Amino acid sequence: MNTELHVPQHISIYGVYTSSFVLFSSIICSYFGYYILQYLTMGLYITSVLHWYKLQNGIVRKIDILFSVLTISHVTFVDSLYFLPKYRTLWLYVIGSSMFVYACNDIIFKYQIIYKPDLIDYDNKKPYKYISLDYTIPGTKNRELSYIYTSFSHIFMFHICSTITLMYGMINTHITEDTIPLLNSTNIQ
Repeated sequence: MNTELHVPQHISIYGVYTSSFVLFSSIICSYFGYYILQYLTMGLYITSVLHWYKLQNGIVRKIDILFSVLTISHVTFVDSLYFLPKYRTLWLYVIGSSMFVYACNDIIFKYQIIYKPDLIDYDNKKPYKYISLDYTIPGTKNRELSYIYTSFSHIFMFHICSTITLMYGMINTHITEDTIPLLNSTNIQ
């Protein structure tokens, strides 16, 4: 099995840092009684930290992907049914956009970093373009930019946007007319 490290650790460490958003969502799930989702997000947090600490094609990556799929599926098909309709719609739009970005990002990553063509123009001085299927040469500025853009687009869409949307939907669904008077009765001056 190829366990080659594809993204340098000085870039992948940001995936470890932003995995804390998944931990925060696990805490919110626990607070509002989404216990199955709490365990899924806690497992996702642990596997994400392990995976992003040292990105490799190994068992940790496969378990991280499994937890990601289970978590997204559980929110989409089970728990978001309890959200207010506008927050469920927001979740579906955000997760749909995230999946689209993931698919595009995966293709770009494979062509720019993994699939080495037979003929490489080593004297190529073209500026880097994220939306391109041109192979980037290892050790160049273009390869570094490819690592940064593909990693950060994944981190932004999944670690940040999806988890914030999940927490936003849960919190706003559960702060209803019944809880507003409790917040106002504290007489904070």
